[in-house]
Amino acid sequence: MRTMLSVSLLLSLALAGQTPAPAELLQKAGAYLAEYERQISAVVLEENYKQIAKGDFPKAQRNLRSDLLVISGGDAGWFGFRDVLAVDGNAIPDHENRLLKLVTAPSANAMEQWTRMSDEGARYNLGGGKRTINMPTIALIFLRAAEQERSRWTVAGRKKIEGYEVIELRFAEQAMPRIVRTSDDAAASGRFWIEPDSGRIVRSEFVIDSMGMFGSVTVTFGPAPKVVPWMPLAMEDLYHLREVSSASAASRETTSILLMSVEGHASYKNFRTFNVNTSEIIKK
Repeated sequence: MRTMLSVSLLLSLALAGQTPAPAELLQKAGAYLAEYERQISAVVLEENYKQIAKGDFPKAQRNLRSDLLVISGGDAGWFGFRDVLAVDGNAIPDHENRLLKLVTAPSANAMEQWTRMSDEGARYNLGGGKRTINMPTIALIFLRAAEQERSRWTVAGRKKIEGYEVIELRFAEQAMPRIVRTSDDAAASGRFWIEPDSGRIVRSEFVIDSMGMFGSVTVTFGPAPKVVPWMPLAMEDLYHLREVSSASAASRETTSILLMSVEGHASYKNFRTFNVNTSEIIKK
């Protein structure tokens, strides 16, 4: 069931003077994303991604160089796929710009191939498991006009980021089923820093906190050469893997122990945009 903005939140924000109400910011940001999707149906980014793992073991570090494909599936929203090209400077065999070929000459099984490459790429993450939330567009899903009513929204004031005047807009997911699935149906939350006049997103933050893991992804957007909409320029992510156990067989109380922490730092360049009918490929 979709949730609506609460009357109390709208009233409290209306009393905040010059600060727009959530509904106004959401309308502008939703329109900005819709135009974003209209202008670009697919973009390939070159990603340089350092991961550092800490725990009860010597600190581990990994450097990944990847092609990152972000495609718009129309009503289905954005999808992201990572094709790892090199690990710690060592090239992965049998790579000949696979993502670039798929997006410029898509076939009926393109979605299957993209997903397979993304699953392959996830296995190179430090920390194990099939971790796929570490994508620079993960938070944007919640801000799309079609998904906004799934969350509760609040305005947290004005600030300046990278020289841009923005308003902080926070969200807390309410609807089921969750957009990002976990074993305990944990709700996502996060923040957007939005230019109030244009609806342009300057920074985003996605957070999910479940019993077995914690993840956060913060992305800074900015202008890129030869591209009209702003692109992801940098991503900072944090991942905690926990061991969860019951206090006793008869008790529902649980405790968690931090097993591993992974910090990620990614940068993006060499943006290549394409206009392809990805929605038809996804339907197949």
